[in-house]
Amino acid sequence: MIKKILLLLFVSLILLNLTKLNKRIFQINNANYTNIDLENRIKYLEIIKSNLSKDKIYLDFVSVLLFNENFKENKLKLDKNIIEKYYKLIKEKNDLNEKIIKQNIKYDYQRKIILDMELNKKLVEKKDQINELDLYDIFLEYFIFKNLKKKQKEIIELYLNLNNIKETKIILDENKIKYQYVYKKISDIEKINKKIKNQIINNKSEFTFILNNQIFFGNIVKKIKENFNPLLSFYKIEFHDNIKNELLTCDKLNNKNNNYINKKIIENIEFNDLNVDIKNNLIMKNDKLILNINNEKFYLILCKIEFDEVKLLQHINYEKSVRFASDFEKEFINEKMKLYNYYEYN
Repeated sequence: MIKKILLLLFVSLILLNLTKLNKRIFQINNANYTNIDLENRIKYLEIIKSNLSKDKIYLDFVSVLLFNENFKENKLKLDKNIIEKYYKLIKEKNDLNEKIIKQNIKYDYQRKIILDMELNKKLVEKKDQINELDLYDIFLEYFIFKNLKKKQKEIIELYLNLNNIKETKIILDENKIKYQYVYKKISDIEKINKKIKNQIINNKSEFTFILNNQIFFGNIVKKIKENFNPLLSFYKIEFHDNIKNELLTCDKLNNKNNNYINKKIIENIEFNDLNVDIKNNLIMKNDKLILNINNEKFYLILCKIEFDEVKLLQHINYEKSVRFASDFEKEFINEKMKLYNYYEYN
């Protein structure tokens, strides 16, 4: 009798552990998916060297399964040879079994088919010419304040320094001024606040405005896209205190009648060969920098930027397609979670 009780306890413990090992995490259309299914997805993503962060892997798994349901619902077809082709490429690099790998390849392939179909349906407009801003990655760095008292406004006006964010944060914290600090890359200039957009177009480096009782103070940071490695040309001007700032522009320096400034042309320097100081400060035409090298003090003025327009256009249109696919996928997930009865277990 005791042996039977012990055996029952032993079996119960095994079943309990198996239940914990294979725990249900969510359900789609009455089909349960477990932590083991998720772990297999993670292992697969590691094999294909996905750069998804851990917090996005769960949503990615939900996403491919929702696309899977949609694929079946619409009775779409895929090329099984594609799955075999990709399986052959990765089968030696893992310890997952063939069925799991092929299933995950199928999930990704189905999602790609649907996204490509949507891209073709929407006919995402492609750029056929570039403008000056296309050469740059643009970042916004700003503080948001609300419900400021008079004394707090005075402190901000006096001490806010967008060129020294760390010091500014310390001053704000010391004075118990609540704020939100944001640093982000602009992916689509057409979708940002109009006031900021106008500042960018007009080549301004700062912005201030009030919106919904919130005050925004910020910097606009432009960086030349390094992967296009443009060729830059400069004027090098011997430094003198008495040189008027308005004379240090490309148009004035190009003027043949301007013979009273000692100038030298430095042409076709690859962007990637420049030092960090020049890269960060000479971004747009007419930007200038005072340098002191080997006891020689001089102005360096950026006057020409040349790059491969075809390559840049291809990159811009690719980025537009990626943004469209990302936005569509977010909308798709939100819509299909309801349609396909997504339920998350506690």
